[in-house]
Amino acid sequence: MAGQVTGSTDWKSHLEHLPLEARLKAIAVFELASDRAAGQPVEVAASTLRAAATAEGLDVAQPWIDAAAACISAKGDRA
Repeated sequence: MAGQVTGSTDWKSHLEHLPLEARLKAIAVFELASDRAAGQPVEVAASTLRAAATAEGLDVAQPWIDAAAACISAKGDRA
C-alpha cells in the first residue's frame, strides 16, 4: 500500500472508473467487511474484503481494496 488513508471517503475515489454495478457491489462489500474486520490489522481487513469481493464477482486486484482495508483497520482506533 502506497500511503495511509485518512478518511472513509478516500477509498471511494478508487471506484470512480468502475461501472455503476461494480461500484455498488464494492460499497456493499466494504460495509460487510467493515462489520467483520473493524479495528483488525490491515492484512485481516484486506483478506476479508477480498473474500467478499470474490463472492460478488469483483476483481480483487483493484486498488480500492487496499485503501478500504486501511480505512476498516483504522475504524477500531476511533471507537
